[in-house]
Amino acid sequence: MTPDNSFPAGVTFAWEQMDKGKAAAPPDCTENDGPLFRSRKHSESPTRYFPEIGATLNNFTPIWEVLPCSGRTLNFRLTVRGDSVGYCTEMYDISFKVDGNAGPFRVTAPSDQQIWPSDSELEVRWEVGKTNKKSPRLDLPNFDLPLFRVVNSQHVNILLSTDRGSSFTYKLTEKPVPNNGSAKVKLPAVETTNARIKVEAADNIFFAVSDPFAISGDANLVECASLTALYNATNGPKWKNKQGWLADCKPCTWYGVQCEDGQVVGLNLFDNGLDGTIPPEIGNLAQLGSLNLGLNQLKGSIPAKIGSLTNLHYLNLGANQLSGAIPGEIGNLTNLTHLNLHQNKITGPIPASIGKLTQLTNLLLDNNQLQGSIPKEIGNLRAINTLNLQDNKLSGCFPASLIALCGKAINLSNNPNLPSAGSATAWTAFCSSGGVVGADSNGDGICETTPNCTHPDYKALVALFNATNGPKWNNKAGWLKDWDPCNGWYGVTCKDGRVVRLSLGSNHLVGSIPMEIGNLERLVSLDLGDNQLKGGMPASIGNLRALNVLRLGRNQLEGAIPDGIGNLKALTDLHLDENRFAGPIPVSIGGLTNLNQLHLQENQLSGEIPDAIGNLSRLQGLFLNDNRLNGALPSSLGELSSLRYLFLGNNQLSGAIPVAIGNLTNLFSLDLKNNGLGGSIPEFLGNLASLTYLHLGSNQFSGAIPRNIGRLNNLSRLILSHNTLNGLIPIELGGMRKLQELLLNNNRLSGCIPVSFTSLCGKEVDLSNNPNLPGGGSPEAWNAFCSSGGVVGADTNGDGICETSTVHPDYAALKALYLATNGDNWTNNTGWLKHDDPCSGGLG
Repeated sequence: MTPDNSFPAGVTFAWEQMDKGKAAAPPDCTENDGPLFRSRKHSESPTRYFPEIGATLNNFTPIWEVLPCSGRTLNFRLTVRGDSVGYCTEMYDISFKVDGNAGPFRVTAPSDQQIWPSDSELEVRWEVGKTNKKSPRLDLPNFDLPLFRVVNSQHVNILLSTDRGSSFTYKLTEKPVPNNGSAKVKLPAVETTNARIKVEAADNIFFAVSDPFAISGDANLVECASLTALYNATNGPKWKNKQGWLADCKPCTWYGVQCEDGQVVGLNLFDNGLDGTIPPEIGNLAQLGSLNLGLNQLKGSIPAKIGSLTNLHYLNLGANQLSGAIPGEIGNLTNLTHLNLHQNKITGPIPASIGKLTQLTNLLLDNNQLQGSIPKEIGNLRAINTLNLQDNKLSGCFPASLIALCGKAINLSNNPNLPSAGSATAWTAFCSSGGVVGADSNGDGICETTPNCTHPDYKALVALFNATNGPKWNNKAGWLKDWDPCNGWYGVTCKDGRVVRLSLGSNHLVGSIPMEIGNLERLVSLDLGDNQLKGGMPASIGNLRALNVLRLGRNQLEGAIPDGIGNLKALTDLHLDENRFAGPIPVSIGGLTNLNQLHLQENQLSGEIPDAIGNLSRLQGLFLNDNRLNGALPSSLGELSSLRYLFLGNNQLSGAIPVAIGNLTNLFSLDLKNNGLGGSIPEFLGNLASLTYLHLGSNQFSGAIPRNIGRLNNLSRLILSHNTLNGLIPIELGGMRKLQELLLNNNRLSGCIPVSFTSLCGKEVDLSNNPNLPGGGSPEAWNAFCSSGGVVGADTNGDGICETSTVHPDYAALKALYLATNGDNWTNNTGWLKHDDPCSGGLG
């Protein structure tokens, strides 16, 4: 800290911490009060560093001076004395707060043992540590010295020391620069092995100092240091061949290094096991003409410093794991003839500055994750022989400037959002049309087809092809071969020159449905089912007013079903099943009065079933199962007089089955399983004479099984398991001659097995886990019933007692006692009802 005031010569100064409190010995950085810094003798210098500057420069913390590591207030006093010159003692106080959520603030580059060329550009980097967060000014009155804000340094100064930090005589920034962690500065024309950088807050009191580094005008020394940095950054000890490296400081004798006139002009470490990052020091190899680091395991980003290699004519960084964006500084390499960055993980756009590399003959950027449009500046590369941009994520139209590259080896394929995914066919069309086809020739953002193409459905289909990775469809025969989709494009059916059917189900479409799909105004059938489509359903689908069939099932579509679906008044079949649609069923679906099939099953739909469903008087199949629907069944379901299939299972529905369901006399299948439905099973279900399948399992139904269920003579499957049904099994169920499956397990049924059930022997019957049935309804009891011809476990004489195979004279009385006294819960019921003879192992 340094006072702002001016003082006469001869005075001395002392800075002291004035915080009272119990001091730890030695002080602890976590203390919230008490002193952290010792007092020192008066000095002729008005400045004092906390802690002492020598400690900072030598990277150690003195025992009796500790920087705080938690939030607190620090109070200091400056005492100025000058009795010998007639100057009275004066004191000045200052306070500031330490922000426990900020820091550390430290310089990370340049680092120890680096050597940088004199009179060159250096990038200084530091950790900001939240020190640039704006905070309110401290409101502390009665202080003569300026107050400091709480960690609010928006700018920093950058200084250079050539004497290891004893003094910082070079200011490398004319004015303060933003405190954002990075700044480029120009080193002076000096030589030193004791250089240090200081980054200090321009409007606060904290600073940080770099490790010592060297500045040299000796090119060989700089080259040695740069290559050493590469060796250290890429795990040099484990390279396949490291002969000569670091044995001395004569890199011309090292493996892979090529020199001319004693300077490094080539570096070839292709397929040499380099594993790590490319250090920025690589940019200090000023005479380098060829750099080949391909087929290694390099990671991280390409350093911007590589743009300093202005003599470079060959650069190969391909087949690594590099990431991040291509630095714009690469455009400085105007002598480059070969640039290979293929097969990495590079993202972001292709920098327009590449267009400055007019000497390039080979540009390989394929197999990355590049995004955005192809910059028009690429058309400046007139010397190019090979341009490979395939297998990226480039989008938009072909720049018209690329016409200059027609006739060269150009590969733009497998970029899904380029015209026709950048296929060879699309490139040929672009060139043969004079740079029109595939380009945005009129500025409307739409890639043109052909100057004379007027087919109204072409652009919508191309948008679908591009958005769903058309080049990798299972069948794409005919697509984009010409400008007429009615001319043999796979899955396209036309009438009167317009597309009326689009059938691309199970064709490996991957991507999203583009909004342009809504422009196919004559479409009557759209089948994109059973693919890998993601994203939402575009609202533009609501524009397809002629649509009869919409099949989008078995994809990965998500989001809400748009209300615009209700605009499709001609729709007869709607299949959105097995997706990830969420939210409520739109009420507008009730306006689709021509609907015959509605498949919304296996999604994530929630809320209540809208009453408007009852408007679909022509509906034959309603499939809402396997969602998250709740609430009661709407009575309006009873209005669906044509309904044959009603599947509402695996939801969260509750309440009783409404009486109106009894009106659905055409119903073949009723599935309400695995909900929270309750009450009694209504008698009116026996009126649904067409039923072949009835599943009410895994609900909360109670009471007796209604007898008139036995009137359902067409029923082949009856599942009432996992409820709380009680009472006797109706004898009428045994008269259902078409019944193949009867599941009554996991209820509370009692009594005997009706003799009529002999007709079900050999069918799939499960009566288990009904404690009050013979043998608890176990499979053994059922087998005994069937093998005895309907005697064992049945009531054959109407006395309510289940018969056995050898009617022991005392069996009936003992069984009646067991049942009347809750025998299943006796302390010991060993042997009881396990076989036919109470004298054979029964207790008591």
